[in-house]
Amino acid sequence: YSAVDVNDMFVVYKKGSDIMSGALKAEQSFTSAIVKVTEGSDITAYVCTGHGENMNAETLKGKVLSDMGYNFKDISLMTDDIPKDADLIIIYDPSTDYSADEIEKIAGFSKGGGSIQVFLSPENSGLTNLFGYLGEWGVSVGDGLVGDNSSANYVSYRTYLLPTIVQNDIT
Repeated sequence: YSAVDVNDMFVVYKKGSDIMSGALKAEQSFTSAIVKVTEGSDITAYVCTGHGENMNAETLKGKVLSDMGYNFKDISLMTDDIPKDADLIIIYDPSTDYSADEIEKIAGFSKGGGSIQVFLSPENSGLTNLFGYLGEWGVSVGDGLVGDNSSANYVSYRTYLLPTIVQNDIT
């Protein structure tokens, strides 16, 4: 079994001296508890490092996916193989390209049933090997972005689905 504390069902923030609830996150809390019970454990996510990424395991755990049933660990594919306990590999906004050897490790992981999440900024370019690999899966990377850069349109703290949102003609 897994229990969800009532305090974990709300996004809580401080406004002046008042502590307020700004959003409901009960669905995420219950989903995380259901995954723990049905899958038998948390999801182990390895966050790739060594390519100038904007986030590592600690940052993702603390700011983006806290209390969501993930165990985050850093991994450098330059030196390490993907461990057997990995459920997910996260590539978060690299500034330098992956080597052919690293791409082979990622490809082997995905062919074995592993999941991969790739987050890119609009400024990402020159990632020939990574973009080539993504192209094999039908994912193309190009110019352009549609996003909302106005904090007035967010009820609570916004979660960045894109590593960096920049102002341009589209946004």
